[in-house]
Amino acid sequence: MLTPFGLFVYRLACGCIWLGAKLFWRVRYFGVENIPREGPLILASNHASHLDPPIVGIGVPQPVSFIAKAELFRMPIPGWFLRLVGQIGVERGGGGRKALIVAQKCLEEGGTVIIFPEGTRSATGRVMRGRSGISVLALKTGCPVVPVGITGTHKAFHRGMKVPRPGRVTVTYGKPRVFEKGDSNGEAIPRSRLDEITAEIMLDIQRLLPEEMRARKGEVPDAQFLDDFPSSDDDSQPDDAE
Repeated sequence: MLTPFGLFVYRLACGCIWLGAKLFWRVRYFGVENIPREGPLILASNHASHLDPPIVGIGVPQPVSFIAKAELFRMPIPGWFLRLVGQIGVERGGGGRKALIVAQKCLEEGGTVIIFPEGTRSATGRVMRGRSGISVLALKTGCPVVPVGITGTHKAFHRGMKVPRPGRVTVTYGKPRVFEKGDSNGEAIPRSRLDEITAEIMLDIQRLLPEEMRARKGEVPDAQFLDDFPSSDDDSQPDDAE
């Protein structure tokens, strides 16, 4: 939980990011009414840029945490800031389990966590295979999962770019979905159940994205490939999403 000073710094940082995002990337938000205002919450988003975490986060009314590289926490100023505003550090290669434990604790305390199921930024901007960490969290906590589709950040600041470029970014929050807790008896969650939930979440995310950003057949497991276009949710995707 954030300290009063941490909350103040968080709100101040969000205001600065919001202003920059509006001026530089003309960010627009859709579906904000789908975000529960109370209780624990998982935001599950596609990931194509370093811009994604802050831009997705500032569109949410309550403070949010996301998983960041542990190297950032070792740098004096960024590390102090990230810890102050409640972010989660994870070591490269092998730190995923620890990050899930910290994220679960945050959720159990009523927090909101942004998870990028793909685990890394997409080099092409298209959705990649979702990993099962998010389904573990969803089933262990039983908290709502809100799918998020973000467009435009890959063009603005993709892998290999040194400096972001101006553009238009759109963020769409879908309707929350709740999965019944799967480890109430202390038993391990079956892999088939984890794969099923992961696939459902990845499909929900892709329904919020334009067709060119969705995974291509063969790039992801068949269960995560979406072939129904347009979206079945009338209000899930803006008409001019990039």
